[in-house]
Amino acid sequence: YFYYPQRANGSFGDRVTLGFPPPAYLYRRYRMALVDMDGDGFPDFFQGNAGDYNVYTLFYNDNNHQLLETAKNPLRGEQTLTYSALRNGGTIRWVLSNSTTNDGLGLSAATDYFYTSAKYVGWPQNEFRGYRSVTVKDPPDHNGLRHHTRTYFNQDTATKGRVNYAEAQNIYGGLFTRTANTYVTSTPVPALWPLPAVSRVDLTARVVDTYDGQATFKTARTDYANFDSYGQPQQVTTSGTGTTSRVTTTNFLYNTAAYILNRPSRTDTRIGSAAGTKISETWFDYDGLANGVAPNKGDLTKQTSWLSGSSSY
Repeated sequence: YFYYPQRANGSFGDRVTLGFPPPAYLYRRYRMALVDMDGDGFPDFFQGNAGDYNVYTLFYNDNNHQLLETAKNPLRGEQTLTYSALRNGGTIRWVLSNSTTNDGLGLSAATDYFYTSAKYVGWPQNEFRGYRSVTVKDPPDHNGLRHHTRTYFNQDTATKGRVNYAEAQNIYGGLFTRTANTYVTSTPVPALWPLPAVSRVDLTARVVDTYDGQATFKTARTDYANFDSYGQPQQVTTSGTGTTSRVTTTNFLYNTAAYILNRPSRTDTRIGSAAGTKISETWFDYDGLANGVAPNKGDLTKQTSWLSGSSSY
């Protein structure tokens, strides 16, 4: 008999052969063992039947003892955490279901958490891709009403775990805000069976609609474009209801040997487009070096800003 142990990240390890191969001449010979088959660090029960080749397993499920339950401060404040066991296939995952804060003066506030649609992808990925949605139910407000925020996550191969959209709603389902994200996926490393491709995911747009309980809404939008090789947008456009769009262009400096990749050398913000009227411009120097020279430590030593309405800096 053998099994493939499950790792904590949902994947499976190398084949493990149990040390009791059943004799071929014995019929219905039972063999039993305690082995960690689901990767939770605790032994599970394994029974094999040499007669009909059936295999029986019983997983150890009481693995929530390593989770934080209570935190106290010297002022008698206390936070208590409660967990629920959610089963996904043969694996149990413990998730936070309640967080209650007590101020030590007799007042407490409880936040509840709810999860839907767990997704697990089998071989060859063998990975848990999280829950489709997570709802956070807030403590009661001054009217005793509990509002909530429901966040929806992507579960596909490339964008798994990233927020698709989130909605903050009142107790009656009326929207306060809705935030939606848009992603673009590229594949710098193609798939090599049985391994999946290596994907790069860029956030290209975020739209926030604010309702505040009204039927109509106001929109604030941010678009990201011209990504460099390290996933940084070199052009960011902000726009929205009743506002004029603004475009900010950023030039980055790179010192790959020192792993310094995110220091801006210059930013430029203009009205309407990248060629529109300039409203701000800033230069950044690092480590005492001239502007445009890649830093060796990354310490900002000089910042120069354009004086609006003139040619001065």
